[in-house]
Amino acid sequence: MKNLKAFVSLSIFIFVLVVFPVLVAAKEQRPHNETVYTLTAPTRYVESKSYSSYFSSGAFNFYDQLDNGQKTIYNALKNISPTSKQVNIKLYQPVTFKAAGTNPTPKEKQAAMDEVSRQVQGALDALLKDFPEIFWLKFGQNGCSYEMQMSGQPSGGGYLFSIKSITFHTVIMDTYAPIKDTIVSTLNNAVESFLVTGQSRFEKVLSIHDGLANRIAYDKTFSFERAYDAYGALIDGLAVCEGYSEAFKLICDKNGIPCVLVVGTGITSAVSGPHMWNMVRMEDGKWYCVDVTWDDQTEDHGRIYYDFFLVGRNTKDIYFGNKMFYQSHQASGFISDTKYSKEFAYPNLSLTAYVPGHGNTTETTESTHDTSPTVIAPPMPTFTTGQPVIITTTISTTGTKKATDRTTVNTTTIKAKSEKTSSIELNKMNEQTLPSVTDTDQKSATTFSTSSNNIKTEINNSKSFSVLSLVPYAFVLIIVIAIIILYIVKKRI
Repeated sequence: MKNLKAFVSLSIFIFVLVVFPVLVAAKEQRPHNETVYTLTAPTRYVESKSYSSYFSSGAFNFYDQLDNGQKTIYNALKNISPTSKQVNIKLYQPVTFKAAGTNPTPKEKQAAMDEVSRQVQGALDALLKDFPEIFWLKFGQNGCSYEMQMSGQPSGGGYLFSIKSITFHTVIMDTYAPIKDTIVSTLNNAVESFLVTGQSRFEKVLSIHDGLANRIAYDKTFSFERAYDAYGALIDGLAVCEGYSEAFKLICDKNGIPCVLVVGTGITSAVSGPHMWNMVRMEDGKWYCVDVTWDDQTEDHGRIYYDFFLVGRNTKDIYFGNKMFYQSHQASGFISDTKYSKEFAYPNLSLTAYVPGHGNTTETTESTHDTSPTVIAPPMPTFTTGQPVIITTTISTTGTKKATDRTTVNTTTIKAKSEKTSSIELNKMNEQTLPSVTDTDQKSATTFSTSSNNIKTEINNSKSFSVLSLVPYAFVLIIVIAIIILYIVKKRI
């Protein structure tokens, strides 16, 4: 009996000393057949900064309407410069999906990819309208693109994949590539040196309105690539509605005047088409619209008009068909028109026009003028141009028993809606299996092509050494050791 007690006590001691650490270590091990997929890529963070748009009190920014996922991407991109090549962006939280095998099917990953595309689309829509100083990005064929990095591991009989980050690849417009080192400073200097006179906000807005009308000529050919941004308007003196409106916003931002870019449809007596104008917040706290593009008739009629200067929803123009503003300018909350687009809200527009020194006043339905003026038909785009579209590339790493890897690339298109629209069919999803990550291939019927970076794929596909398999042998070893010790002790006694 005494020997039995000694044997049990010794066995417990050896169990605590040997087996317990083994079990703790085994708990930390992955299951026997687990495969882990990871992606590593070179990291390059953007450090350069452009001058800031107006984010002070009373401002209105589309950023405020984004969710946390979209805001994360927005904030990561807002400081890009023309010399930036790529931006690695960690998503606000991983986007996950389940797959039956190591190579997810399009259906399995579609919802997750749509969610990432929704975040990117919303962020870009807001960013490019809040920051018109980001004007050099090239979209469409061989333009900006972003990659989704996926990683996964076995879970519940299948595989759980996560999209934790994206890599946004910036491409500069061809027209700006030769001068990419100076375009931001050149535009900044033009904004800083733009003469704004007056003491009141009304006087300053009027000064900006007239100054731009006298400085810019309308590009009736719609062929000048820079006409669609503030650089073309302020540096080259040639623009369409986007250039006018973006230049107007930048100068308002610089002077602390809350201003918003508005996209929608312009409707005249002759034609309708995509259009852009501005909203401005005046001292009375109300928002009014300004359309410098249509008011600028210095070339065709030798004067500046004020039919669309600080007007309200029900303000009737005099020289452009006698329409109420909401009839000639129909705003759209969709800055882009893809399946991932978010509908943004604009500030509440005053019903009536602004009257300096009196806030706003109620207007009659009849226009007051002595003679019947000639109806002016401002130039409107009657065709579409292929821009801007962004290509999305999704990279997912898969593994097999032989540790070979495959890459699935998915492309989708995103465009921003404005006077510069695209006739390319949107939201095409094309699946293609490539032999390696670094190959470049045609992605769709629109002949877009992208090439991905060399991404190091680490696939641990070997069978893990299971510590649990040692437990039976440990028990046998304990018994043998205990017997030997008891035998030695008994001998000495």
